[in-house]
Parts: sequence; structure tokens; C-alpha cells
Amino acid sequence: MKKILIIMMAVLLVGAFIGMAAGSVVNPNTLVEETIGPFDSMDPAWSYDTASGEVIWQLYENLVQYDGTSTVKLLPMLSTNVPSVADGTILDNGTTYVFHIRQGVYFHNGDILTPEDVVYSLERTVIFDRSGGPSWMLAGPLFPMIDGQYVSTIVQVVAQELGLSNPLNYTSLASLGIFATGTKNPLNDKYKQALINAFNLLAKDFEIKGNDVIIHLPQPYAPFLYILAHGANWSSILDKKWAADHNAWDGAADDWWYYHNPVESADPLGSIENGTGPYELQYWIPGR
Repeated sequence: MKKILIIMMAVLLVGAFIGMAAGSVVNPNTLVEETIGPFDSMDPAWSYDTASGEVIWQLYENLVQYDGTSTVKLLPMLSTNVPSVADGTILDNGTTYVFHIRQGVYFHNGDILTPEDVVYSLERTVIFDRSGGPSWMLAGPLFPMIDGQYVSTIVQVVAQELGLSNPLNYTSLASLGIFATGTKNPLNDKYKQALINAFNLLAKDFEIKGNDVIIHLPQPYAPFLYILAHGANWSSILDKKWAADHNAWDGAADDWWYYHNPVESADPLGSIENGTGPYELQYWIPGR
């Protein structure tokens, strides 16, 4: 009996402690998470840090997603299928991927997801190409190899279009000497055409057929699906119209370089969001 009384007293004390703790919570319906530090940006093409990734993960979605804790098995997300050889949506020796884009998906502002948004989002990451950022993840598989090596930036493709020797040595448009001093204005039509040609080489990878997005890789790239999976911020799907309305790149081939490698303060999508994810941003206090 004494033992039972001791156990009952212990249970009551624990219950009382939990009750007091719950009563002292200022916002009991708010989940507060402590993470590694302030996040950099809400722009998926800029983000390359874990803190930003955790936020973007909740706001934006990708074509496919991991199955729970598996690092191998994928599930559909904004695509209704995970492309595979078995169902005929990976073709041509692993160079063609067919994604059936989910219908009736809304961005947070009410716009409806379209195949054009998917193509725009992946192209934008490649042309955005901020220094030290994640764009190389998509540039490698989407551009043809140069001298037997994967490219890491669209800059190297421009260098090849210009006929420069050792194009893989170039990592910034400024280093090509094609702009008027202090600007991003091409010095002549030859330089402008090389920039356009580089983009057109990227755009050639994408085909829209009905509600399908078909990606034609210039060479097989085994980890391609994983580079597109949820958690890879650089492959998040944005609303093309919304992005352009907020002064981001509008998808045109003849001015993409003006949106290439911006300084962080000049990125118009750095502090706003419009994804299709389960959460929406209400406010953000920089540095918090």
C-alpha cells in the first residue's frame, strides 16, 4: 500500500508540473523551432544553406519527393508520376524524362500551376547562377559536356559559344570581357548572340506537350531525379507570372544575363514567397 501511495504521489506531482509548464507557455498554439541561425533567403535559386532550406521546404514543392526517410525511393509530388524505364517515362537510354504535371494545384496567391511554371523554374535556377550558389546542380546535367567534363555554369557555355580556348576556366560573365564597363550591356551583337545561343541550348532541353513536361538531357545523368526532389531548393517550382510581376526574370532569352549572379540585396524574391507548399509566410523579421 505504501508503495502504491508513493507511485500515486509521483504521478500527481508530474501532472501538476506539466500543468504549470503548459500554463506558462505564451503561445501554446505556436510551434517554435530553434535552428542553426538566421536563414539567408526565401528564393530557392539563391538558397544554399540549411536554415533557408528548412523554411523553403515548407513553402515550396518539387516535381518529386522522397518516400519518408528513404534516400532512394521517390514519390510523386507536383508531378503525378516518378519517371521510370518500366512505365516508359524514362526513354532514349536515360536522356528523356517525362513528367505528368499535377492539375488543380494552386500557388499561395491563387494562380494555378502550369507546365510553363516548371520549365521556367528550372531554367531560372540555371541562369540565376549566383556566386557560391546551387545552380551548378542543374547546369551539369542540362548542358552538353565540354571537353569530356560537365559544366558548372552557363558562363562556360557562353565562353564556348564565343570560341574561347579552355572555356571551363571561366566562371563569371564579367571575366569574358563582353560587357561595357560597369554594366551588363553587351558590347556588340556578336557577344549578345553568344549569350542568347547559350540560353537557347538550355531551352532546347525542355518540351511541353499537353500537361507533360519532357526534359531531354544532352547526356545520361544518373542522379538527375534526386537533383529534382523535394529538399533540393534549387528545383522548387515557382509561379512564372508572379515572379516576373515582382521584377524577377520573365523567361526571355534576350535579357537573361541582367538577372544573372545578382547581389543578394537586389534579388526581388529573397524576402517573399509564393509556393504551393502546405505553409504560407506571414511575416519575416530579418536576423531572427
